[in-house]
Amino acid sequence: MKEFAFSSSLSLRNGFLFCEDVQIREMQDSLSAMFSCHSSPCFVYSKQQIAENVQAYRLALDNSGLKYEIGYSMKANYNPEVIGLMRRFGCWAIAVSGFEVTLAIQRGICPENIILNGNGKQIWEIEIAVKNGCLINVDSIFDLQNILKVTQKLEKKVQVLIRLNPDINAEVHPYLATGLAKSKFGIEDGQLFELLNMMKDNKNIELVGLHCHLGSTIDNTHVFSECLDVMISLADKVKQYGFTSLSTLNLGGGLGINYRQHEHRTRRCDKLKESTKKDFESEINHLISKVEATFADKSGEIVGLISDISRLTSDYNEEKVKRLKTLLSDHKEILHDAVLLIPSLKTKNRIPTPSELIASVKERLSKSDYRLILEPGRSLIGNAVTFITKVIGVKRNGSQRYIVVDGSMTEVIRPALYSAYHHIELAEPSTVSSSQNAPPIVETFDVVGPVCECGDFLGKERALSVPHEGCGVAVFDTGAYCASMASNYNMRPRPLEVMVEGNSWKVIRTPEKLEDILSSFVCES
Repeated sequence: MKEFAFSSSLSLRNGFLFCEDVQIREMQDSLSAMFSCHSSPCFVYSKQQIAENVQAYRLALDNSGLKYEIGYSMKANYNPEVIGLMRRFGCWAIAVSGFEVTLAIQRGICPENIILNGNGKQIWEIEIAVKNGCLINVDSIFDLQNILKVTQKLEKKVQVLIRLNPDINAEVHPYLATGLAKSKFGIEDGQLFELLNMMKDNKNIELVGLHCHLGSTIDNTHVFSECLDVMISLADKVKQYGFTSLSTLNLGGGLGINYRQHEHRTRRCDKLKESTKKDFESEINHLISKVEATFADKSGEIVGLISDISRLTSDYNEEKVKRLKTLLSDHKEILHDAVLLIPSLKTKNRIPTPSELIASVKERLSKSDYRLILEPGRSLIGNAVTFITKVIGVKRNGSQRYIVVDGSMTEVIRPALYSAYHHIELAEPSTVSSSQNAPPIVETFDVVGPVCECGDFLGKERALSVPHEGCGVAVFDTGAYCASMASNYNMRPRPLEVMVEGNSWKVIRTPEKLEDILSSFVCES
């Protein structure tokens, strides 16, 4: 089988999936010997990928000449090993709970490099932050009142930022949009000076910055530059109002990752009905006739590309797709018809890089003297973790085919919660074939878990080789908002987690046992 590199840290070699230089199948066998029936599923982390992700931000910021700090958003993934890595990579910690603050401190992050966010901080959480000298984001009038009560009680001073709500649409899933006018987060413009008046004569509080977080999975940079314009304008007004210590603008996080970059590998429609195939071939022939009529003797390359890309069993070829789009770029009607017929020609939002994010705000920010804080989470950890699960069995109900695996929505909830896409591949060659020496049989499957919910799925309509029982299945890009959102629904144990570095690996979380799940319950009978 051909080798294929999904990223610098994840690849197929002779059909077997590798994280860095560790073969997943061999690692699964070792884990099985260590943990028996609780060895699968598991989350597999790449230390190399985490380092590359942090470095991408740092290089872009270093080259910008801006004053900056990178804060890791702990809610994306709070594994203590990850928090320790982020500290070693020079990141601050962005917390949304008292326990996250405590964990960051335990993992060696300086308290003054920790920011406590949140729209509903409890008094005990505020007390932890104030006692340790952490920064706090003020989210509302009652939030400020509670912070002032704590500072008075503890007789300690605290530095704060104010979270603004600029009413900017980040164009993301509604659950992930946090900067709109009706969002539960932040304050609107009309409340800003009310908050300032509450702070103005209080010696226990020092306003050092403004904060905004527009949402998550953002795939364009213009919203960051738009937000920065609002923040600089307001920051200048706040300083003129007497708050001269204001020196920081926190743009939050939210940069997405490309969950769909390998979608083409499992989206082929090899099993169309004959009638549908004939209609499709007729439409393709009609498109080719248009091309030949328009381009005459120059049509050969275009016709060849259309024929290659539109074949139902063809592999995706990015270079051919780019070439065809370039050749048709001045012929919008033909390009439109081609896009309708060939899904791979559809223009998708590409995910901006950290460098492009910084470039979008550099000019405006460099004209000021403000320090920039960014709070990435997903873009630091999301693509650094792969969820590895095993096949329990394959079944058919009517025309629907299912691969049932031992992983589920209790570990990877994003597909069920947001209808989010995660790429799925077999982690090893399938041993199922129609006859000896025949290639694997490819079918279209829904990949589902064993949880007692119809919404328990990891992926739908994926063209995959029919897997054998026990075959490894990899769910990609599960570093953010998967392990940290895992649950014990159906009394399922939360799974083990493994960190890979080069050709070695170590367990960084053991699988839960029944006593772990029951340990906090109090039973008198």
